[in-house]
Amino acid sequence: MTGQPAPPPWPAPAVNVVPPEREPRPRLLRGSALAATAMILAAGAVVVAAAPAGLALALTAAGVVGVLLAAGLIPRDGDARALLGCAVLLALAPLLRDAGWVVAVDLMLAFCCAAVALAGDRSPAGVLRGPAWAVGLLPAGVGVVGSDLARGLPRTSGRDVAPALRGAVLAATLVGVFGALFASADRAFAHLAQSALPDAPDVGGLPGRLLVAAAFAAVIGALVLAEARLRLAGPAPQRPAPSRRLTPTEWIPGLVAVVVLFCAFVAVQLVVLFGGHEHVLETAGLTYAEYAHEGFGQLVIVTLLVLALLAASWRWVAAEGARRHLLRALLLVLCACTLVVVASALHRLDVYVEAFGATRLRVQAATLCAFLGGTVVFGAVAVLLGRAAWLPRAAVLLVAGTAVAVTVANPDRWIAERNVDRFERTGQIDTYYLGSLSADAAPALARLPREERANAGLVCPARDDGVAGFNAGRAAARRALDC
Repeated sequence: MTGQPAPPPWPAPAVNVVPPEREPRPRLLRGSALAATAMILAAGAVVVAAAPAGLALALTAAGVVGVLLAAGLIPRDGDARALLGCAVLLALAPLLRDAGWVVAVDLMLAFCCAAVALAGDRSPAGVLRGPAWAVGLLPAGVGVVGSDLARGLPRTSGRDVAPALRGAVLAATLVGVFGALFASADRAFAHLAQSALPDAPDVGGLPGRLLVAAAFAAVIGALVLAEARLRLAGPAPQRPAPSRRLTPTEWIPGLVAVVVLFCAFVAVQLVVLFGGHEHVLETAGLTYAEYAHEGFGQLVIVTLLVLALLAASWRWVAAEGARRHLLRALLLVLCACTLVVVASALHRLDVYVEAFGATRLRVQAATLCAFLGGTVVFGAVAVLLGRAAWLPRAAVLLVAGTAVAVTVANPDRWIAERNVDRFERTGQIDTYYLGSLSADAAPALARLPREERANAGLVCPARDDGVAGFNAGRAAARRALDC
């Protein structure tokens, strides 16, 4: 007789499946690094959040690099250390300048420089990978710092904590009940109790303080995590060599034609360089706006194409012996011609500023011109040396150095000085735009007559900066305005 087998007379034993224990995440911040992190977060929540952007913000932002050094994240190569040095210089911008756009750009570049120094290698992909990782790890950085701080606190037995908490709650309840009864029974006791009790803490600014502390925690944690990820992932993979390179018959005619075209274009640009206002006035239908805008667009397109041509020649062109010397000569002439284009575009922009005044956008355009010219110089040096491995990090250093130079040059004050000079020369001024500048511009605007100063809304900065909020730009404005 077939059928289902009879069940056993005893119940099957229960099987307890014990999940494997998860290995705790290793602590990334220990010892002095953990103590420095706690100091940075406390300074951010207590001092930076309560003061204007100034000394406290600058020192706290620069202190982030100190945390990285305390954690042992000291790069061995010189260019990475130079990037960390640039990060410190950029972090000091809140101490020097009141212009918010300058401070914001400098702080972001300081973060990127530190990310490249810690989590980027020398390849182009590695340089881009470091900041990309650090930005993506910002949310996780808060958790890393919080967990490391929590694990660094002294451990206390739960048997000791629980009775203490129950005793504190019981004492507070008894004192509250009997104190309220005594206060309602005697006004003198009520007045004494009210004067003896401390004021309730002001928690109105608590969310902002916590947000500032969380921002510093995110930056520290993201940089530490990005460095740890680099150690696990290793350098960025190198691109394979091209399977085929251009022969001399293929690349020589094209490069020679491009160089001849550039030389002819530069010959025309020399007229522009020495023409200036006369060139604009004598050219029918040409305006100052067209004169400047065409030059700037020409600079960007030509420079990017030249840089792309340099990179393509480096990778795809095959040249040995005399042909290699010819290739270097052609590329160097191309770089020299591009630098003339850069100089022409900067001159065009300067003529436009003299005619219509300086603005932040025009300062940023001039800065971009100078940066692109610097990249062309770096490309020419790479051609001369025959090595280009140093270029990616050198480009980041060029960006950081340009930002430091702009910060030291005080762009808002420079804009105000150029506009005041134009007013003294032509009697024309845009007081509405000048009123939008920061306190950095006040020393230059103080030269204006009383009516123009009033139209520009020139007033003394607030005096409540204190030591934590000290800012050199606002201090110079107070001295210039005698306030």
